[in-house]
Amino acid sequence: PHGDTPTAPTTEPTRPSRAVTEPDSATASASRAGMRAKTLRGDLDTICLRALHPDPARRYASAADLADDLERYLDGRPVEARRDSLAYVAGRFARRNRAVVAAGAVALAALVGGLGFSLASLASERETARRAARSADQATAAAATLANVFDAANPEYTSGEELSAREALDLGLEQVGQIEDASLRGYLMIVLGQTYYDIGDIPLADSLLTNGIAIVDSTTTSPLALAQSYYALARLRANEGANEEADRYIARAYRLASRYRDNADLLAARYAEPLGLLFNITRDRSWIYRQLGRYDEAVAWADRAAEMARTGEVSEESLPLALFARAIAHAEAGRLEGAAVALREAADLSERYKGADDNETAYLRGALADVLRETGDYEESLAISRSGLETMRQVYGTPHTHVATGWARIGRTLLAKGEPRSAAVYLDSAMVAYRTLGTAEYATSGWTFSELVVAHNRLGEHARAEREAREALGIEALQADSTFLGRVRGQLGIALVAQGRRGEASAHLRAGLAAADDLPDREAEDIRAALGG
Repeated sequence: PHGDTPTAPTTEPTRPSRAVTEPDSATASASRAGMRAKTLRGDLDTICLRALHPDPARRYASAADLADDLERYLDGRPVEARRDSLAYVAGRFARRNRAVVAAGAVALAALVGGLGFSLASLASERETARRAARSADQATAAAATLANVFDAANPEYTSGEELSAREALDLGLEQVGQIEDASLRGYLMIVLGQTYYDIGDIPLADSLLTNGIAIVDSTTTSPLALAQSYYALARLRANEGANEEADRYIARAYRLASRYRDNADLLAARYAEPLGLLFNITRDRSWIYRQLGRYDEAVAWADRAAEMARTGEVSEESLPLALFARAIAHAEAGRLEGAAVALREAADLSERYKGADDNETAYLRGALADVLRETGDYEESLAISRSGLETMRQVYGTPHTHVATGWARIGRTLLAKGEPRSAAVYLDSAMVAYRTLGTAEYATSGWTFSELVVAHNRLGEHARAEREAREALGIEALQADSTFLGRVRGQLGIALVAQGRRGEASAHLRAGLAAADDLPDREAEDIRAALGG
């Protein structure tokens, strides 16, 4: 391999803004060449020239430094590759505060950050100089593509029209599709696919990830880029319920990311992203095995993730996330005691690292309270829930989603404990807050609403239970949840029977009975009693 290593260049390379206008350029037209030259001129020219400078002492000290400078460019901050004149800093600040630039930042930061990530992994593996040069070329091409997205979304180029983040993403996708270099095009398709996944366009994300991986997998690239790609596709498949396929993809991602575990050069450079990626893959394998019903394997993978945090491979602050994965695996397997032990440790650690008022801590405490309720430990469940509610009220005030959730959790536990009147007070407070917060919050409150119906039926307030049940059945966002619909229809049937309207109640009670296996025992018994009476 040493004999094939090319010699370093001795002359400064052509500026990218000039290269795209030369006769042998692949630019389709003079106007398009002019636009590309304009977008490359300035910071991007300077960044690329520094990365490829013939004097090694003048280049970036590492690929991570290159990635940092690209991120500074995207953030609108002064880049390290040029002298900071007052006019330059002021100009960058003005561009940084344009609304349209902010709108496009999601896609562009993801693209450049991801490419810098791949470049750093290549450097850490001591790839050949030829391959490093090719990566630098790809970085230049990617930066030009991203700059085109910024300028295409700039009101100066759109007759004053400001584009949404989605429109900026779509512009980026159009330009990525025109890239001739297959490896670069495939890689950017994958990163865009991840971004579309994050904003909820699953079909487009699926198409981009699938086709991008097919391209990247057939070209020479870094194992880390492929690991990221397979991990993204695994998450998407798991969310679609295609768990066997998700398992195959995440297994590939794990094998590829594992190559970085013992890389001393990588660790010495404190480039933590590969190990962070490996942690996420390891933890999410637990999630996929849970969905497959393979709970012992799910626990084992959660424990592997926890071990990475305990031994310092990743930040110790990641440990609560691994313990949470372990707890959920135990809970879904019906091992509630094991779930409680893991959740208690996770919540205590999260409070130590992030504080009692942090969202992660509050979530873990709430999950612990829920598990304790299921084990019948109502008093500790209530104590944890009340403490958490008080913290959330101090932090957020009322109304707020976290406060409404705290009220609902206490009401749910009181209902399970056999105190429907006290439960109704808390559940009703939660519903008032959800309604105040708006349509989205109200739509997520369906289960709280159904518990309020149960409480009023048990209090003998059947007319009120009927009204609430009919309203709950109208929540559009929950029409696909058969267990929720069965529960509410069963309670509606109970309310109708109590009011002497048995004929009207029959169909609702049968729907409730169909969902009885997924309901608390007491509720299933009430439905059977009303149907048989």
